[in-house]
Amino acid sequence: MSRKIEEILSHRTDISRYVVHLTKAYRTNSAKENLVSIIQDKMIHAYDHHCLFSPKLRKEDEEIQKKFRVVCFTETPLDKIHLLTNISGRKVELEPYGLVFKKSKVISARGNPVSYVYKENNLLLKYLTRQYDEYTRTYYDDEPEELVADFNTFGSIVNIVRAGHDFHWEREWRVRKMLEFDCAEIFAVIAPSNDHKEIRELIGSDDIKYTPFIDAGWNYEEMLNELACYLWNEIRQEQL
Repeated sequence: MSRKIEEILSHRTDISRYVVHLTKAYRTNSAKENLVSIIQDKMIHAYDHHCLFSPKLRKEDEEIQKKFRVVCFTETPLDKIHLLTNISGRKVELEPYGLVFKKSKVISARGNPVSYVYKENNLLLKYLTRQYDEYTRTYYDDEPEELVADFNTFGSIVNIVRAGHDFHWEREWRVRKMLEFDCAEIFAVIAPSNDHKEIRELIGSDDIKYTPFIDAGWNYEEMLNELACYLWNEIRQEQL
């Protein structure tokens, strides 16, 4: 008897129904401080672009660069998130602090998985570069942006793959501009376990009272136990 795709996916432990935004130190703030700030603001801002066109974008006007800036997520399974942190030689040093959302939240914000183009695919790379050049030309010539449609929406999620530069394994998703959210939409907060109490106190809000906190270093069963405890507490409070 054939099975529904939903049933099949429920058994795929290599596929997650969640996405994670990991924080990093930025300017004078630590990754932990940035996590607290994001939860208090209920917003993740896009501060940079990370696409195929980034080398060119750095030479463009600020207004063009803003159109390609993105918020980054990963659909790596929760118990494998620790494999994305503390990696030597990385330009972007992610730390084990972050937020977990249902994938549907990011999709509703027009988020998409990153698309990768191998450098050997010269024709496609040339085509995409022409589209980018035409897009920027319309900006500098003050022509209507509709002439090149919404190229920045796609251009911001395209990356090149070449020797020493292959990030397929990050399973990245991106949202342009920003992601606004309600605290009720946070599935879980990620932080080292010895920081959980302090972070709750720093946030200082009942909005996350029943939001689970998990440690990226925990195994699957430890995470499941914590999530189950908080789910039970939430159900119990609703019944009071």
